[in-house]
Amino acid sequence: IPLNEQRLAITLGDVAGKGMPAALLMAKLSAETRSCLLTVRQLTSAIAKLNDNLYPSTSPMDRFVTLIAVVLDATTHTATIVNAGHPSPLVFRVGEGKFIAAIPAEDDGQSLGMDLGNKYQSYDVQLDPGDFVLVYSDGVTDAQSIAGKPFRAKGIHAILEQGTAVTPRSFGERLVDAVQRHAIGGPQY
Repeated sequence: IPLNEQRLAITLGDVAGKGMPAALLMAKLSAETRSCLLTVRQLTSAIAKLNDNLYPSTSPMDRFVTLIAVVLDATTHTATIVNAGHPSPLVFRVGEGKFIAAIPAEDDGQSLGMDLGNKYQSYDVQLDPGDFVLVYSDGVTDAQSIAGKPFRAKGIHAILEQGTAVTPRSFGERLVDAVQRHAIGGPQY
C-alpha cells in the first residue's frame, strides 16, 4: 500500500478457518487494512484500529486473524514492524550473511479480532544496502514432508548454507522452491 512521504506498507495476514466465511473475512481484512493504514499515520495505532474494526466480524464466530505489518521508509532506510500474532519476520543482514530476528521472540503480539482495545508494539529496523526483511506465514514453516516432518525455521536458515549470493528475489525463489521440494508427495497440511 503506497503511503505518503516515500513510505510503503506491506502486510501479510492469515485468517483462521477455511471456506466462504474465512474468504469473506479476508476480503474485509484487505479493505480495512488499506483504510486504516491510509488514514492513521502511526503504525501501532493503525493496527489497533484495524483490530477494533474487525472485532464485530470475528469475536462472535470465534475467528481471528494473524498479521504482520511493515512500513518501509525510503528516506530513512528503516522498516517499522508490528506483529499481531503472526510468525516473526527475519532480517537478512548482508554484512553478516545471516538472518536475525526482526522483533524480540517474546513479542508475538495479539491476534486481530480477539479483544477490543488491543495495544501493539512497533520495532524500527535500520536497513543497510542489501539487507531485507523476510515476511512469511506458518504455511512455510508448517509445510509437511511425506514423512510428516515440518519445514520449520531451520529450513529457512538452511537455504543460506547453499552459498550463493542472496538478494530478496533470489532468496524468495529459493525459499518457495525448497518448501515445494520438501512437501512433494505429502498431504497438504
